[in-house]
Amino acid sequence: MGACCPPGGADPAPAAGAERLAEGLTVTTEFHGTVQELLHWVAQAEELLGSPAPPSFILDTVTTQIQEHKALVKEANAHGEKLSGLEAVASRLKDFSRKQDGAVIQNLVLTARERLGKVLQRMSERGAALEEARKRTKQFSESRRLLLDWMDEVEQSVEVPQDTATSQEEIKCQLAEHKAFQKVLRLKRPVYEATLRSGRALRERARLPEDLQPLEELLGELKERWDALCSRAVERQHKLEENLLFSGKFTDALQALMDWLYRAEPQLSEDVPVGGDRDLVSDLMDKHKVFQKELGKRASCIKMLKRSVRDLTRGSSSVDSQWLQKQMEELSTRWDLVCKLSVSKQARLEAALRQAEEFHTLVHSFLGRLSESEKTLKYGVFPEEELAVQECQNQLQELMKSLQCQQLELECITSLGEEILSTCHPDSVITIKSWVTVVKSRFQEGRAVAPPCRDSFPLKHWPCDAWSGL
Repeated sequence: MGACCPPGGADPAPAAGAERLAEGLTVTTEFHGTVQELLHWVAQAEELLGSPAPPSFILDTVTTQIQEHKALVKEANAHGEKLSGLEAVASRLKDFSRKQDGAVIQNLVLTARERLGKVLQRMSERGAALEEARKRTKQFSESRRLLLDWMDEVEQSVEVPQDTATSQEEIKCQLAEHKAFQKVLRLKRPVYEATLRSGRALRERARLPEDLQPLEELLGELKERWDALCSRAVERQHKLEENLLFSGKFTDALQALMDWLYRAEPQLSEDVPVGGDRDLVSDLMDKHKVFQKELGKRASCIKMLKRSVRDLTRGSSSVDSQWLQKQMEELSTRWDLVCKLSVSKQARLEAALRQAEEFHTLVHSFLGRLSESEKTLKYGVFPEEELAVQECQNQLQELMKSLQCQQLELECITSLGEEILSTCHPDSVITIKSWVTVVKSRFQEGRAVAPPCRDSFPLKHWPCDAWSGL
């Protein structure tokens, strides 16, 4: 008797099998297509993040870099969603696969997840670096712009008066107003110096070659505008005092000069420290040059006042004449002392600048050579051929000797740093200490690289004496 068939005479098993195969093919195609697309994008992102352009310290450029990075992060997030979909497809695909194929599918998903996770981590680090660069750059740009805007506003305040027919009272009023402005100018100087240091720090940290020239121009404009403002303030003070003297107000002119000398003397004291890093000492030099210009301009007023008082008191023995003579004697004493202190401070600043230049050169050349030694020790290829082994061994011995020499350099840097700190300006103490700490820690890192390198060398009888002293 034949087998019974379902109503209609058709067997449903082949049809169901065909549907399952078709569904399995669709899921497989979807899975492999998504995996390939995802891994292809991850490979492109890895390449892009493998050697990205350093963060710029020009505001427009770093803003563009951040926008481009945000677009890449958006793409990464979209591919993260694709990974979630891929995991769902992989789960379905396992139902159509053999056990050994299931393991392959799982490995592909894990690989995609791991590589995408690393890309996201590197993106996070890149984003943080860009944001830090933008923050520093914006801070410098805003501080610089505020200073330039302020200088635009006060430029009229330092116009040199041309009219000498002004009354004595008006001259005294102008002189009082100008003294108030000079007080504001002195209060602004720390802001200017901090902004200048901020810009110089950006210039030192800049790794994009195209950043250097714009940063130089921004710093140059700020410094030029500030120096010009200070110079015009000095000229206005000199002209007002000269006008006061010409108007016959000897007492007021004398008192104005005496006040200025009393204010200048503490700044020139031998007790005021002038040592520090190169940028700070350069700033102190610039500041002293402005003072020396002011001192030079006042020399003519001193001579004129001396001559006028001498003419006025000639042949007179009145109480007023005697008082004027005593005042002039005190003025002359103060003037000679300030001139002497100015020359002394100039010499101390020049010595401090030479010392700062030496420290800067030693630190950066030391770090540069140490980096080269580390690269050779970390990534040098050790040959297996006997002919090349001896040469490689000699090169490594030279590197060990170089590290020994660098230890001597480190001692010189440390000693020089301590010498600078003994006469260091308060604003530079942290900078000098930081550089000394950096060179010490970097040398310790370089020395730590050396012993593992020796162990990886194929020779059995490596000369251990090369390591003594390190």
